[in-house]
Amino acid sequence: LRMRTPPVNPTRTQIADPARTTAEIKDMVLAMGVDDAGIAAYDHRLAFIQAGEPTHTRVIVYGMAMSFDTMADIGPRSQDEVHRVYHQLDDIGVRLAHQIAAYGYSATMQPNEGDIPLVAFAQLAGLGEVGKHGSLISPKLGASFRLGAVTTDMPLAVDGPKDHGIDEICVRCGVCTRFCPGDAIKPVKKRVNGVERWHVDTPACEPYFHRLYGCKICLMVCPLNAKGKFG
Repeated sequence: LRMRTPPVNPTRTQIADPARTTAEIKDMVLAMGVDDAGIAAYDHRLAFIQAGEPTHTRVIVYGMAMSFDTMADIGPRSQDEVHRVYHQLDDIGVRLAHQIAAYGYSATMQPNEGDIPLVAFAQLAGLGEVGKHGSLISPKLGASFRLGAVTTDMPLAVDGPKDHGIDEICVRCGVCTRFCPGDAIKPVKKRVNGVERWHVDTPACEPYFHRLYGCKICLMVCPLNAKGKFG
């Protein structure tokens, strides 16, 4: 991860058509092996403290599906699958950051537990909506996938958040609430930091998260995994 922020080519390529460049960047990251990608505006209010003063204006967020059958096992193999996907996402992010830097723009690969909350920016990029279980649900990938991102000052066209109808489904569905072994997933939204949203009781979740190899029961029972990839 030492090359999360590669050196920038001093000869910058001027971008006359941000929409076209955005399409090219998305095609590039999809060709690298991700399953979906979107662009969000960088909102410094959402960044973690270690991010410092913002210099980037865009976040390229991408998702990669996990093997549903492996994840449903809820054992050591499921955690190996999580690590495998995150390793691939990090590798893709470093390669993408280097490609952007070659154009003369600053870029930083953002891993899980990096400078930004990946789920929040993935929703802002239109990849899905936060579900009752606190994870992103994608209309393409269901809930069994992981996220990576690259922040940059390259002028890209923003996708913005989208209403996929997922929140309305979560309002009516209580499957993850019923199956959560720690009773950590609440049936109604709660105001947290001034935002009305689904809230997961982390202290109640944590013992099962550690005992059950990252648990993931809430993700695996989510009916919207019918949209995901199997195998």
